[in-house]
Amino acid sequence: MKAVERESKTEGDVNDYVKSIGGLCLKSRPIENGYPDRQYMLPDGLAVWIEFKRRGKKPTRIQTHRLSELQERQHIAVWTDNWGDAIDFLQACVETTRLSEASDRAAAITSIRRSLPRSGTREDFRIPSRIQNP
Repeated sequence: MKAVERESKTEGDVNDYVKSIGGLCLKSRPIENGYPDRQYMLPDGLAVWIEFKRRGKKPTRIQTHRLSELQERQHIAVWTDNWGDAIDFLQACVETTRLSEASDRAAAITSIRRSLPRSGTREDFRIPSRIQNP
């Protein structure tokens, strides 16, 4: 029987990566349901919300709604069922902000936000596989 990768294992691997680059890993414990599992504060000040799902699973309707709410408020909010994709996405975020001069930092963050689809379906907020710099 094939082993199922648990969400907590996926989160743990991503947390290890974020800590290794000097970021902070915050576990979401909001009063209202549906907010992403983790908020990552990356070294250059960028905050990214990630909802982790088991491989092959998708966010619930309320989770999709919360991802949409966060993006509408200019937050970077995505979901994944693959820790490698999450790490690739976070690396692209770090690289994009690191390469930008201080005056261009806002433009770099805007380009990351614009790379995220916004129509509101469950698939739209998923971190794409094989990330390239936004």
